[in-house]
Amino acid sequence: MQKSETITISSKWKQKFPIPEVLLNYKDPMFDLVQRPCNVVVEIGSQWGHWAYRACKALPEAIVYSIDQWYDPADKPRFKNRKRIGWVSGDDNFREWITNLKQYENRVVAIRKTSEEASKDFDLPIDLLFIDGDHHTNFVLKDLRFWVPKVKPGGLVVGHDYGDRNWGPQIKKALDIFWPKGNYKVGPLYFNYKKSTGICFWKKIE
Repeated sequence: MQKSETITISSKWKQKFPIPEVLLNYKDPMFDLVQRPCNVVVEIGSQWGHWAYRACKALPEAIVYSIDQWYDPADKPRFKNRKRIGWVSGDDNFREWITNLKQYENRVVAIRKTSEEASKDFDLPIDLLFIDGDHHTNFVLKDLRFWVPKVKPGGLVVGHDYGDRNWGPQIKKALDIFWPKGNYKVGPLYFNYKKSTGICFWKKIE
């Protein structure tokens, strides 16, 4: 099993992306669908840890494994010219994650690897799998293939941004390859930042 990653946070470093006040006590509807006890939660794609924070708060018995490369934008060509301060430094994004989850540091594990790399030696039965990584069809399909077999019977798989105008069609293509049409559900299971962001795909594993 992988150990939690660590990184130095100097006294001069200033946080830019704390948990928004609106999310401090917000409970995503997906957590009501999770069977109890819920011991193992895996999140594919974490960035600043805002969802991991909510998972820790809603599922007090769970250990949350956050899988993310926390890469620098130069490592991904499509982000090179993206004017978004959150992508300036992968290490700074990781520092945001650590700071936001400080109160739950004994219940979160950062795995700074690709989804594929992390899946190779992850051997715990998963109660909740939340997929929110790269939304291109081939990456969503890989996440499903690497991780869904690790979800135990009765466990829940949820994927973000199904309702997104740009990413939704890409996600749907992956789902229709991995599961026959109709073998998953769609609903508002995530915080709705804007009209479509709360819509997720989900499935209970039999």
